[in-house]
Amino acid sequence: MKKLFFSLFIILPFLSKAQINLSGEKITYKVLKDGNDIAEFTLQVDNQTVTLNNQTCYKITAIGKITAALGIVNFDNKVTSWIDSKKLRPQKLHAFVDDGKKKTNFITEYNHKLGKAVSYTLERPNEKKTTNFSAETEDGFSAFYKLRQVDFKNLKINDIISIQIIAEPEKTETIKFKYLGKKSMSIYNGTKDCYILGVVSPTVEQVETSSIRIAVTADSDQLPVKMYARTSKGFVMVETKSFSKR
Repeated sequence: MKKLFFSLFIILPFLSKAQINLSGEKITYKVLKDGNDIAEFTLQVDNQTVTLNNQTCYKITAIGKITAALGIVNFDNKVTSWIDSKKLRPQKLHAFVDDGKKKTNFITEYNHKLGKAVSYTLERPNEKKTTNFSAETEDGFSAFYKLRQVDFKNLKINDIISIQIIAEPEKTETIKFKYLGKKSMSIYNGTKDCYILGVVSPTVEQVETSSIRIAVTADSDQLPVKMYARTSKGFVMVETKSFSKR
């Protein structure tokens, strides 16, 4: 399931349109299984940029909660990412996880001059893992926001799009998408034309890979509004609940 949600954040790095300003954006997604709400997560971009690695960066925070049958349950998991505001490249990621038994702070720092990402935990800072990456490599956050800059008008139906991502420490993975064209979709604020992407590879555990679809609004925001797939445990959908700009 983790890999399924992560596949929502993949996109190509080369067909880009005009730069957009992400400051102050807030996107809330809900996760449904067989039509029932099971979780919710929010992506919030700070109003003000910050300086990191001598780069002007957006600070993005993702917070989630479980909306299970017993009601809403907040879980203390938060991921913060810093990506530079010009090329949307990842600079740093901090994931705080509290599983009820222990609290862990995972850190990944990106050095683009050396092409290396160093991962460690604040609890064990000397136990570091290094991942080599190229200028085109993305992480989940940077790839998600680069989706907003893709020039879909220059894509042809059945075009294959490839992107390398850092899937986990010491591991990169190439994701392949197929562009399937435009379709009118019912979304959170009405009906809108959307660009549709399908996943070609890799296979995702317990998921029918060919069933995965991602819908991106065909407007100036190019907002990823829906992702759905058939799994061994039922039909899963991630869709936008709200979207705002400050």
